Amino acid sequence: MDIAADSIAYASSNAATNNINNARFITGNAERIFESIDFPGTETSVIIDPPRKGCDKLFLDQLLQFKPKRVVYVSCNVHTQARDLGYILNGGGGYRVDEICGFDFFPQTHHVEGVAVLTRVGEDEIKSLSEEVDDKSGDRL
Repeated sequence: MDIAADSIAYASSNAATNNINNARFITGNAERIFESIDFPGTETSVIIDPPRKGCDKLFLDQLLQFKPKRVVYVSCNVHTQARDLGYILNGGGGYRVDEICGFDFFPQTHHVEGVAVLTRVGEDEIKSLSEEVDDKSGDRL
């Protein structure tokens, strides 16, 4: 989802060129993204690339309620990314961090792109993760 219709047109064209037929691109405001999705979160990967200010609470709450199987969070501001990841991980959605990586696309500046991949785990693993947190006096994995 992107507010810029041109971005959606380019994404759709690129998907067609590369024979990708299992992705959907929506023009609109991300605060209302989940109103137009008619398939289950358990079969969905969500790629987030917010502006420098990061995601707002309304979006993150909707994301946690939708419960996508995988979340890929790309960010040009690792500080707001860390804040948002903390919200997702502590929001009770049952996510684990599979990978976090930084990319230095702008040499000799302090700007780094961050990419985090989260996977929603099953109920048994959620319980196990909760028990580990309790055993470590609240330390997060």
